[in-house]
Formats: sequence, structure tokens, C-alpha cells
Amino acid sequence: MEQLLPVHQAQVLTYLKLTQIPAALLVNFHAVTLKSGLRRLTRKQDKIFPSFPSSC
Repeated sequence: MEQLLPVHQAQVLTYLKLTQIPAALLVNFHAVTLKSGLRRLTRKQDKIFPSFPSSC
């Protein structure tokens, strides 16, 4: 039986970061049940601070 490896998770997280998509499902279709082969991945949102003009 094939398993999800850390490299698969890293690849999905890279795609999420590059596409700015907040979440994805990683699916292992070779699992015994579909439920046991699902993994939901989310990327951490970058903190955005407001920019202020340099001369106040």
C-alpha cells in the first residue's frame, strides 16, 4: 500500500504558497478507505502590517 510521504505534504504547501490559495486536500487513493487517505493542509497567513508614510 502506498503512503503519503512528507515530500508530498511539502509539495502541496509550496503550491499553496505560490498560488496564494489558503487550503488544499491531499488525497491518497490507495488507502483502505477514502476517509483515512484524506489530509487537509492550510498555509499560514502572512501577517500584513499597515504601511505608514515616513513623514508624519
